[in-house]
Amino acid sequence: MAVENGQVYWNIDSTEDVVSDRQDITSGLFSGEAGTLSSVFSSSTQTASSGQYYIDVYNVLPTSTTTTPEVQFAIAYGHKYGSGSLILNEQYPTRAIYSQYKNILLEPTDEYFTIGSVNKAHIIAISFNLAQIKQTLDPGNWQIALSGSTGKTYHLIDDSGQTITPTTGKSGRVFNIVSGTIAAGQYSTTTYYGLAYPDAGILILDPDQLSSGANVPCNNSASNTNAGNHYEFYHHMSQSMVAGNGFIARNVENIASTHYFIRVKNAAFNFSNNPTFITGSLGDLYHESMIKNPTVYITSVGLYNNNLELLAVAKLSQPLKKTFANEALIRVKLDY
Repeated sequence: MAVENGQVYWNIDSTEDVVSDRQDITSGLFSGEAGTLSSVFSSSTQTASSGQYYIDVYNVLPTSTTTTPEVQFAIAYGHKYGSGSLILNEQYPTRAIYSQYKNILLEPTDEYFTIGSVNKAHIIAISFNLAQIKQTLDPGNWQIALSGSTGKTYHLIDDSGQTITPTTGKSGRVFNIVSGTIAAGQYSTTTYYGLAYPDAGILILDPDQLSSGANVPCNNSASNTNAGNHYEFYHHMSQSMVAGNGFIARNVENIASTHYFIRVKNAAFNFSNNPTFITGSLGDLYHESMIKNPTVYITSVGLYNNNLELLAVAKLSQPLKKTFANEALIRVKLDY
């Protein structure tokens, strides 16, 4: 860093030289920040016991040797009373799933997920990894495609485009899941397929409405039966992707930024504290041509606290030429 007549540090005026702001940054939710997942895979190595609770869904085959498989989300079926599953380790997996999501998403006084105006004793749950959603699943920027038993493809979105003030619950905002597409918007204002909890990264779907409205038969609630409703849902999602309909989703991260404006005046920072800049015991300039006309190049800016402890270093994209004949304004941006 160039210096001014031996001065190394320059005080930043917090009232004039510092500006802070916040902005929402959106990116694709899936691996590699992809906005669309075009194919899904399950693992044959997932244990039979855990498979009765949920399915881990991957972006590539878990046995792939060329690409590292990554879990994109999990699908589970839950039933308040344990129907749709066989007893395992002295409990019903579907009952454990329903209880888990109820505890995460609902108020302590709520016993059921209420979709539309109907209390639902069973659900299909899609949960994203918190690292993937960053701060939140982007409302209005996700879309699921399902291939119905009749061969027709059904699309589901949330109603955030029509909801001015969303419902706020224990885990943040709550939107209705409806039929529609991101491009065309909501199809129906009276039919609800589930609830979206974007701040928790969870989608709760109504198995009955999926069965009757989208021809996805994932509502087998027979007692003491391994119904595999979550696998049925996964199958219909996978089939829609084979037909060219991907799972679209984006996340949102609120980034706080602070901009430091470093004002380099013409008389400032025209000399360097680099040992190669001077020669001899008296500190004479190494190059005589720089006497009364020094030329240096600024390559980095260090930010220090009041104790002169280095906190951050900003590197310029290319060296900045500095002489008595020019000035510069360097903007250093910190995101956190």
